[in-house]
Order: sequence, then structure tokens, then C-alpha cells
Amino acid sequence: MSGLNSWQAEDPEPMLVFLESWKELLPTSIVHDILDMVVLPELKVAIQLWEPNLGTVPIHLWVHPWLPLLFELGDKYQLELEELFGTMRLKLCDFLSSWHPRDGSGYTIVSPWKAVFDSTTWELLMRRYVVPKLELVLLEDFEVNPLNQKLDQFNWVMRWASAIPMHLMVNVMVKGFFPNWIKGLHFWLKANPNFEDVADWYRGWKELIPKEFHANESIRCQLERGLSMMNRAVEDMEAAQADLKENFRVVEKRQGKAVPAAQANFGGQTNMDGIDHEMNLKENGKIDQVQFEAKKRAAAFLAIAKLGSTTDVDDISHQMTLKDVIEAEAQEHGLLFRPKPGRMFDGHQVYGFGNISIMVDFLKEKIYAQTEATWSLVSLERLLELHKNKETMSF
Repeated sequence: MSGLNSWQAEDPEPMLVFLESWKELLPTSIVHDILDMVVLPELKVAIQLWEPNLGTVPIHLWVHPWLPLLFELGDKYQLELEELFGTMRLKLCDFLSSWHPRDGSGYTIVSPWKAVFDSTTWELLMRRYVVPKLELVLLEDFEVNPLNQKLDQFNWVMRWASAIPMHLMVNVMVKGFFPNWIKGLHFWLKANPNFEDVADWYRGWKELIPKEFHANESIRCQLERGLSMMNRAVEDMEAAQADLKENFRVVEKRQGKAVPAAQANFGGQTNMDGIDHEMNLKENGKIDQVQFEAKKRAAAFLAIAKLGSTTDVDDISHQMTLKDVIEAEAQEHGLLFRPKPGRMFDGHQVYGFGNISIMVDFLKEKIYAQTEATWSLVSLERLLELHKNKETMSF
């Protein structure tokens, strides 16, 4: 008993061992008196004198071991416990007021008290002293740079993910993180990037954001916003391919105008119509192949980004057939693409693409559309035009 007045709050083990040893032998009133007259006063003084930046032992390690015994005191000592926890809360507020998110000790010191304070008190503490600083460090100090990404500030924030209530953490992400994320993606897409790199970047960020966040609608909305930007970038790439085709058409038109002069120079002996036709076929073949490869990569890129696959874009695009590309094109424009039972032409299955009947030569990777009574070689762009024209005529 002589050691009751000589123990130190920062070293609770001797007193805890003593009380645990005598708890079953001593009357409950004696145990309560020891807690009330010896333990509580020592803890109050120690907490008042506690300096978080000077202490070598985190405060929860020498206060929390007493909580089970203190809670046994019952309602009679409720005011004393509230005073103890009130003092502790004020000390944490004072510490957090000058704290910066880069300081990892903030989380180490504060987070263990989440299980002690009631949910209302804890949320108020987080909302007032922690959340604004996390938002600010993301807005002002964090930069999204796909070419040289540094994650220091992001990791400072994510350190608090398990301590801060979910709805507050979502606000931190929506207000602090995603504006920079969207801005960084916007500038990167304008620089005509490699879409495989973009897909890897998107998957990487989805993995960095805690999985429990993905169930939140606001977080999903931001991620889908980024995916929509990537989709539009792919569409812009397809538009560029269409411009390439138009440039070829201009060249073909000029070649067509030059034919009579060429025929005159050769005395009409050379069939320039035939040569021009052959050149057109070759150039169109090049264009179709360029467009087909672009469509394959675009479809592969979107599949990877949306599904979170780790497969290489080129690996997927090389595995994709013309049928896969047509299916992807149909899905993108909300059209049905399916075989027509019992319909064959020239040994090939006839499919419905929207309201157009088509035949696909998978060996030669060619698409033929039924226009009136004939079958014509078409590109995907021309196929969509035929569908839209027929749809317009039906009205």
C-alpha cells in the first residue's frame, strides 16, 4: 500500500498490476476510493501538464489502460470522467490548431481517441480542426502530374481515412482532390497522350483511392467524369481519322481532275481511269486499315479503363476481330448488332446493324452493306450514315 502515492501517470503498469491483484480481495468501495482519490487526480494533473511535442510516450498509452476501471465507477463519478475527457479534448484541440498534415504524429496522437469520445464530439473535432487542413493541403500543395507524380500530400490525407467519418472524407476528396485530378487529366488529354498510359494512370488512381470510397455516389461520379473525358478524347481521335479520310478524298478529287491532261500527254494510250481507280482502291484500303486499327485500340482502351483490367492495350487490340470492333461501335451508339437467322449471302452470315443489313468478310476484314438491291463495301462511318439516313427516311 505504501507505493500508492509514488506512482507516475506516464508509467501506469505498477498501479494497474496492484489493483488487478487486489481487486477481488478488497471491497469494491476501497477500489473505487483508490481510483477516485489516487488515480483520477494524478491523471488530471498529468493531462493538464501534457505537451504533445515534448512527450516521448503517446498519451493514449498511459490513459486508455485506466478506462475499463474508471468506467466501472458508475454514474456517481460521471462528472469527474467528463471533466477528465473535457480536459483531454481541449488539449487535442490546442495541439491540432497548430498542426500540419505533413506531421504524422497528429494521426498517432489523435486517432486513438475516436473510440473514447462520442460520435458527435469526434465529428466536431474532425470537422473543425482536421478536415479544413486536409482540403487546403490538397488544393494548394498537391499537383496532379502524370509524368512525375508525387503522392506526399495525397498520402498525408489518406492517413486519416479510417479516422474521419466517411461523409467528411468524401467532402475532402470532392473539394480538395478531384478538382486537381480533373484539371491534370484535362491538360494531359489535350497533349495527345498514349491512351495505354492514360488507362494505366486511371487504374492506378482507382487502386490508390480506398475501396470503401468507391461505394459512395459522389466519388463514383467524379471517377466516371474522368472516364467520360477519356471517352471524348478517344472520340476526338476517331474524328482525326475522319479528317484523314477527308484529306484523301480531296487528293483523289484532284487526281481525277488531272486525268484528261495525262491522257492527252500519252495520246490516250494509257488507261488513266483504270490507274486512278486502282490508286483509289489502295488509298481507301489504307484509310480503312488506319480506321480499323484506331477503332480496335479505342475499344480496347475503353474496355481496360472501365473494367480496370491490367492487360496491355496492344494485347487486347491485337486479339480483337472486326466483329468485336463492330459490336463495340454498335454499343457505343446504342444499336443492335446480331445475326439474322437463316440469312446468308455469298456464303457469309448476314447481320443486322441497327436498321441496315450487313455482311462481314472476316478473312479480308471487309464490311458490306445492303443498299437497295446491291451490296456495297462500306466503312464503319459510312455504315452509321446509312443507318441514320434510313432512320430519317422512316419518319
